[in-house]
Amino acid sequence: MCHHDDMDEDAKLQSIARDDKGNNIDRENSIGEYLKERIRAAGMRVTAPRLAVLAAVHNGAHLNADEIMVIARERLGSLSRQSVYDNLYALLDAGLVRRIEPANAPALYEARVGDNHHHLVCRECGRIEDVDCVVGHRPCLEPATTHGFELDEAEVTFWGYCPACKAVIAQNPPPPQNQTLSRDQTDRNDDRQKTPRARTIIYTP
Repeated sequence: MCHHDDMDEDAKLQSIARDDKGNNIDRENSIGEYLKERIRAAGMRVTAPRLAVLAAVHNGAHLNADEIMVIARERLGSLSRQSVYDNLYALLDAGLVRRIEPANAPALYEARVGDNHHHLVCRECGRIEDVDCVVGHRPCLEPATTHGFELDEAEVTFWGYCPACKAVIAQNPPPPQNQTLSRDQTDRNDDRQKTPRARTIIYTP
């Protein structure tokens, strides 16, 4: 029975290293093999759910847990929500994925780790883009005072409008001030009039 379970597990792992048409990918160059090595190097056991979750994060850009669950389920056939969260937390602790938390949005996960990059977020559509931090001297890690904290990371989120949303807004400007607006319209126009801001969160060890 145990041997049969091991075979099922191995079959699931092999399926993750196949392309969308079910064709086997060269094991030496497959993303599946690369991710397995990443998991092993972090001192964790390679399991089908863990590999599927990590593969989903790598295949996406900035995904929330529900989006990761959908992609992982497509690869495995079934996967519980609790298993997705358990594996995300394990991968976070191992430093294999990174979590970002834009204001008024669910937590997002990305595969880009090991650097101090920041993010651009569109207020209108929620599009997120990575922004490289400076190399070498890092002023974002040198606040006026540390209050005794040992700083090792800073997260900066820049808010504004992506080119597509900016073009749409330009074609549909807010109505004149004397026109009566609904509450939703008023809230949206007030939000659009805000200048882009940067929100910095300092993480401690």
